[in-house]
Amino acid sequence: MVNESEIVISVIGGKLDGFVTSAPNVPEYVEGEEVLVFLQREGSGYRTYGLDQGKFSKKIVNGATVLQRKVDMGDFLILDSSVGSDEIKLDYQLDELRNTIITNIQESKEK
Repeated sequence: MVNESEIVISVIGGKLDGFVTSAPNVPEYVEGEEVLVFLQREGSGYRTYGLDQGKFSKKIVNGATVLQRKVDMGDFLILDSSVGSDEIKLDYQLDELRNTIITNIQESKEK
């Protein structure tokens, strides 16, 4: 967990002198947005680990806190065509995601 009041997250692309550069699956951040993000240290800042898959945006849906990630299904399925789109979970309730992460960490330690 990063305990800093402000951090720098580097992303691929940007704008300079009227030119725009972008890449697929790069997460976009909006000022004031509440997120859960998996970070990897890069130089003096950070980058989002796993591109779009490493960023979850906090949303309130029917009174429940939901963490939502954006994945371009076409690009994802090109990377792994064996995974059906009905198997890819994009929305998580906060407790559900926390429990999934803890379980995955415990299972990886047992291997």
